[in-house]
Amino acid sequence: MKDKVFFDTNIIVYATFNDGNDKTSKARMAIKEFPPIISTQVLNELSSVFFRKHGFSSLQIHEIINTVCDVSTVCPITVDTIHSAIDICGKYGFSYYDSLILATALENNCNKVYSEDMHDGQNIYGKVEIINPFKIPK
Repeated sequence: MKDKVFFDTNIIVYATFNDGNDKTSKARMAIKEFPPIISTQVLNELSSVFFRKHGFSSLQIHEIINTVCDVSTVCPITVDTIHSAIDICGKYGFSYYDSLILATALENNCNKVYSEDMHDGQNIYGKVEIINPFKIPK
């Protein structure tokens, strides 16, 4: 079975920059290897990061969002996703928003979540493993 990988926002942010950074190259390699699966939450968080932390213009952010959508499968967040996230938050102790990422990955039958910010190697419900792609050797 080929891996289905859900990408957390931080991995997409690193892949967006063209700075020769090791994290940028690893994020881009991960995207080339696995077609990204993301959620509408990731698109919202990307927009926020690029406005708040990087001072990008609206036009630049529109272009980034369009590019990300062109190479990704974008999954919606539903009321069921929210209920699942609440359960994950209560069971595993993740923040609500990290739990929402995990719930969306589970709903979309992903077996891996690439994230720099969650617990590398942890398995959720025996169905999805959290992987920090920056710990993967070059």
